Amino acid sequence: MPVAPVEWTSDTTRLLRRITMAATEVEVAMRYGFRGYLERQLHYRYVDDSVTDAFVAAKYPLLALPVDQLFAQNSGTIQNRLA
Repeated sequence: MPVAPVEWTSDTTRLLRRITMAATEVEVAMRYGFRGYLERQLHYRYVDDSVTDAFVAAKYPLLALPVDQLFAQNSGTIQNRLA
C-alpha cells in the first residue's frame, strides 16, 4: 500500500485538501490560515472572478441573453452552443 507524503498526513493539511478541492486552493488556504480562508470564502464578493467571467462570456455568449430571448432561441442551437 502506498504511503502518503508526510505533508499530507497532518490534520490541518487533510482538512484544507477536503474543503478546497484543489492543491492550489490548499496553498491559498495555508497562506490565509483557517479563519482567513473561511472569511474569504464567506465574503466571496471580494474574490476577483474577472478571468472566469471572461472565459464564460467568450465560451457561452448565450448565457448573457435576457431570459425571454434565451427561451426564444432554438433548443438545438442552445444545446449545441452550451455543450
